[in-house]
Amino acid sequence: MNPLLDKYRKMPLRNLLRVLENPFDYKPEAVEAAEVALEERKLDQEELASLTREVKAEMEEKRKKEESFFFELDFRLPDLPARLLSSVNPLQGNIPNKARFLNLVTLFFLLFTTYYWYSKFGLFQVAYREGFDNWSISVAEVAISLTMVTTGAVFFWLREKLGWMLIIAVLSYISITSLGLVIQGIPKEGIDVYQITNLFPPLVPAMISSAFFISLLISLILLKLEHYFDANRKLTLIALIPASIAGFVTIIPIIL
Repeated sequence: MNPLLDKYRKMPLRNLLRVLENPFDYKPEAVEAAEVALEERKLDQEELASLTREVKAEMEEKRKKEESFFFELDFRLPDLPARLLSSVNPLQGNIPNKARFLNLVTLFFLLFTTYYWYSKFGLFQVAYREGFDNWSISVAEVAISLTMVTTGAVFFWLREKLGWMLIIAVLSYISITSLGLVIQGIPKEGIDVYQITNLFPPLVPAMISSAFFISLLISLILLKLEHYFDANRKLTLIALIPASIAGFVTIIPIIL
């Protein structure tokens, strides 16, 4: 007795017909079991013929979709580097200024993400050598920030809603913490005109960084670019407010 017969007797009719319409995709005993199970059901021939045509049409449509997918994939893969460059190229003349600005921001965050991974790689090396137990908090904080920045950059490039929210959150947090570093560098006892000369150079990187990230955040919001990501002002605030609070919580102990 065919061991598959019991299984095929319980199989939906459409599935049986798919087996019989694709006999070369199944073992001989499976096709035989499907034939027996179908014959036992004593179906009306006209109804069976109609259902068979439907199954054939479904299978043909599925086959065409698969062929179309692989054709497009085969066609696009050789051009992938050019398309990637085109998607972030800010110098294209045939796109609106807002879209061009978004391309610049996308390019910046892709480069920023690469640099961020590179700059934090040493921490993971040290933690690996000395044991993650001693570095668990630091590694966890860096891992979370790396995940947010990387995910945000990728989804921002894809113009997804998640990318907009993560980049707004990242910019909000960095803007506030970088501003906190500038404030931290100013002596609490005050400065005189002679100290300004010595004080200014160390603060320049923090001041430039703070000004850049704050300006970028404000520009993204004021230009109302969220619609490129199918987002809205409510989602922008949902990303902005918690990240800003987290930034203030981070810098307040440093400043005080």
